[in-house]
Amino acid sequence: TYRDGAADGNYEWFLSSEAFVALVRPRLASGDRVLQLGCGSSRVAEALLGEGVLDVTSIDISAAAVEASRARNPEDSFPTLRYVVGDVLSMDMFGDAGFDVVLDKGTWDAIAKTSSRVMLRELRRVLRQGGLYLVLSFSKPANALDFLLDWRVGWTVEDIVQVPNPSHDGRSESLKFLFLYICRNSDRAEDWGPSGAVAPDMAAAIRDALDYQSADRALSRHGGGEL
Repeated sequence: TYRDGAADGNYEWFLSSEAFVALVRPRLASGDRVLQLGCGSSRVAEALLGEGVLDVTSIDISAAAVEASRARNPEDSFPTLRYVVGDVLSMDMFGDAGFDVVLDKGTWDAIAKTSSRVMLRELRRVLRQGGLYLVLSFSKPANALDFLLDWRVGWTVEDIVQVPNPSHDGRSESLKFLFLYICRNSDRAEDWGPSGAVAPDMAAAIRDALDYQSADRALSRHGGGEL
């Protein structure tokens, strides 16, 4: 689902840059070191800057997209906006714990789910302890949480926000909503569960996924493979 701004060469997945930043801004501090995944030609970095979040690094696998963003926001005019060519599965250009928040508007959706664990482990590495991964996805909790709560990744998903899809056709139930998953880079205790502040349906989805992961982990420990 694109939000199309073809007149100026700008394409936005799911939501406009302004709408996405409005969605995540309450969870950001002005001094946060932010990493944006799969920036493409999005204006998210500029929208963050306009909202007082100054330190933004954006990564994309496309050299052409990165060069276009650099041309749009030259370093001498925008020294705190950085654009980097790279693969989210292997971000060797970044050190450990170098970011407070990672933002994702469609990149996790775009990767093969056989690579999800690799990507999420890499995010854990580049995020500081306690940092946030905020990922907007069309994947419903019953599907997404099996990957986001993978016990081999081992962090927490502390909330899920359901977001109306502005591109929905108004008729079908398919893709009627998007979902913002709030993942915390903290080691997940075996007795961890969703807080009382989480909406009941989302909390139930989190608990179901945790039960599945617990069973999968137990089976793996006893040499029975994986579920």
